[in-house]
Amino acid sequence: MIHEHIWSNPAGRVEVAKMLRRKGLLTTAGQTQIFGTLSDPVPLQDPDYINQRAVGDYHTFDDMTAALGRFNFRVVVAGTVAPVPQLPGAAPLAGSWNVEVEEIGVYVRDSFDFEGNQYLGCWSDDDFIPLMPPSYGEGYAPSEPVCSPVGNLQFREWRSQHGRGGDFLVYSDMKRVSLSPPDRFVIT
Repeated sequence: MIHEHIWSNPAGRVEVAKMLRRKGLLTTAGQTQIFGTLSDPVPLQDPDYINQRAVGDYHTFDDMTAALGRFNFRVVVAGTVAPVPQLPGAAPLAGSWNVEVEEIGVYVRDSFDFEGNQYLGCWSDDDFIPLMPPSYGEGYAPSEPVCSPVGNLQFREWRSQHGRGGDFLVYSDMKRVSLSPPDRFVIT
């Protein structure tokens, strides 16, 4: 994502322009304005993400896969924006702005929404029962179930019956990357 500069490709430039418009920073006042505060908490910056990449469909299984499954890497930007002048010292050219992206932030956003049909594992109320039942010799059957296989459907049913457990978003910390030199482009 970083090497592809997905914040300054054609689709990224459109999103940068939308974000700057939403923030009221595309003015013809003739002055340079700063945008993006990457030190703010990630959930506050999430509405301003410029581009994202979905991650999933793994061929191996590790701790991240078990915890997150499918998720998105998202990118936010920080820098300056100023109207494009017609000529040096002349009035700004209406409708065009110089953008300099000086820093980017990359973070993970994942939703735990329990939609669809996804297996969530083998669950038990007993803290001392292993999550995966041991394999027993042929003909052996424990007197009680060791654990219960649970999927999104079973969890939604349990949630409805008990009024607990909800959908939620998870954000990682932000990885900040300074760009030297900054990415420069014009938006209209």
